[in-house]
Amino acid sequence: MKKGLKILTFSLLLTIQSVFSLFAQDQIVLKKGDTMNVYVLKEAKYTNKNKLTYKISAESAESFVLSPSEVSYFRAGNAYVALQAITEMETSVLFLQKIIKEGEISLYKAFTEDNQVEYYVEQNKIVRFVSPLHLQKFVDELTNACSFDKTKYGEVSSKNYQQDFMMDLISAHNHCKDANIAYVSYYRVAKSKKKNAKKDEFHFGIKAGAGMQQYAFRSFGTGANNGLYGSAEFNFQPSFLGGVFAEIRYGSNFSMIIEASYLYRNAKSTDNILEFSYSGINIPLVFEFSFLRSKNKGFYPFLNFGANSLVAISEAYTFNPPSGTQLLKPLSISPATFGFLGGLGSYIDIKNKSIKVEFRFTQDYSEANNVTFGDDKLRISNAMFLLSYPIL
Repeated sequence: MKKGLKILTFSLLLTIQSVFSLFAQDQIVLKKGDTMNVYVLKEAKYTNKNKLTYKISAESAESFVLSPSEVSYFRAGNAYVALQAITEMETSVLFLQKIIKEGEISLYKAFTEDNQVEYYVEQNKIVRFVSPLHLQKFVDELTNACSFDKTKYGEVSSKNYQQDFMMDLISAHNHCKDANIAYVSYYRVAKSKKKNAKKDEFHFGIKAGAGMQQYAFRSFGTGANNGLYGSAEFNFQPSFLGGVFAEIRYGSNFSMIIEASYLYRNAKSTDNILEFSYSGINIPLVFEFSFLRSKNKGFYPFLNFGANSLVAISEAYTFNPPSGTQLLKPLSISPATFGFLGGLGSYIDIKNKSIKVEFRFTQDYSEANNVTFGDDKLRISNAMFLLSYPIL
């Protein structure tokens, strides 16, 4: 009676397992030939190259672990086989997923417990690990073994240790060895950037300069201000500048620069009747094009242009009119001037810094009151040599 009960219980357990197996999604084939329909835990910490973890069903509380030496292959979404492989340290049996099946070389993929991907190749019935650290050596080995296009796999790094690159390389090699095996392109080479091309950059620095400027006090009245004193030409006088700049450099050839500098300049008319000084904050906006920068020759020239403005901090004048001149109103000058600029020069690389030497011409305009008649235009032409030094 007891013996019959044991047989009945055992039969019932087998029946229950068979029922659960009908609803299981994965399959394991053991080395001894048994096949099990189970639920494989697919997270890498449970199922990886060194172990296989499964349950009788997804709802089961208990899980079971098998080693690669116990399994022929298993299917859990993808098919995995247990193969003896040569790693960097030893030879061991591992669970490997077959990626490339046809040709002289087969490609396999494996997962570590921390979900890192590894690639293995099988050639002449020997399975070996391809290290990401020695990927270039492996590429050279395959491209030297058969003459196919090497430009696609030229200089590689650990960044190329990915499935599309490995599949493409193996497929190209297998097709080269046997034309009956089709080459399938899995990997597309990224468009190469120009050699030594520069990325967008931001620079901040200081600049200083000196030069010569000339004022012209021009009347728009007819008849030279009706004979009254109102137009004046001025001698060239020195001007000085010092301040800071900020530059956004786009690629190798174009920059946008804004500056803020203290600018001092004075003026004296050719007849020594009018003399004044004018200083302020100079704020130009510059658009610049440089050349030959990508060739890293140590220096590279540039051209620029832009808009210029000067906001006055102080202004003073002395007026010594000739005898008999009628003064109708005091001289006053607009507190801001606006105009344009253009320049050229070169960058010179010194100790990882690009020193900038520039010749710049500016011409500004301002409203002014003629002391003897009315409104005039004040034109200021300025030519300076500037030196810029980047801090950042």
